[in-house]
Amino acid sequence: MHEALVYSEEEAEKLISNLESGIGDVGLVSDSAGALLHEVLSVILLRNSGDPGSLSSSSWPSRPGVIGIVNSRRPGMNRFWIMDSLVHESIHSLLYGIEKSESFYLATHAPRGFKARSPWTGRDLFLHSYLHACFVWFGLWSFWRRARLRRCFVELEFGFFEKRAHKGFAPHLLSALGEGEALIRSDVRKAVSALEVMACESSAAVQIQ
Repeated sequence: MHEALVYSEEEAEKLISNLESGIGDVGLVSDSAGALLHEVLSVILLRNSGDPGSLSSSSWPSRPGVIGIVNSRRPGMNRFWIMDSLVHESIHSLLYGIEKSESFYLATHAPRGFKARSPWTGRDLFLHSYLHACFVWFGLWSFWRRARLRRCFVELEFGFFEKRAHKGFAPHLLSALGEGEALIRSDVRKAVSALEVMACESSAAVQIQ
C-alpha cells in the first residue's frame, strides 16, 4: 500500500486549474453532461497516493455528490482523463442519489448476492456495481461519441476513451448475473436493454460503412 502524500501548493494550484478546465471541456462536449456535473457533484477530493503509476476515481453510495480522484498529476495524465473521471463518477453519484429514495432491486440481498465479470474491465463485480457499470459505460460511450461527432477535439487524442467504453456492450448483459437478473426491477432491466440496443446498433452501422 502506498502512503498518501500531501500536494505542494504549486501542485494543488495546477490540479485545481486542470479540474476547472476539465469541467469546462465536459460542458463544451455536452450541455447535459456539463449540467450533470454542476447539479450532482458537490465535493471533489484530489488525493496523491505516492504511486505515480496509478490513477483511479471513486464515489460512495453513502455520499452522493462526493467523488475522489487519485493521482491526477501522474505522468501522461491529460484533460481527457480528467473529463472521463468526472463524467464517470457523476453518473455513479446520480444513481446513488436515485437509489436513496427508490431501490433498483426486488430483494434486499440482491445488490451483493450475485456476481458477474465486467465486460469492460474484467473485474468480478457484485450485482450492484455491475448494474451501475452498464449505465456508467453507456454514458461514457455516448459522451465520447458526441465529442467525436461534434469534432470538439482532435480524435486521435481521445479515441481510446470511446472505444474503451463501447467494447463491453453486447446483447443480454444482465444475463451474466444468473438468477440475480430477475431480482432487478423490470423497468431498470428494460432501461439496460435499451442501452444495449443503441450501443450494438451503432456498432453494426459503423461496420457496414
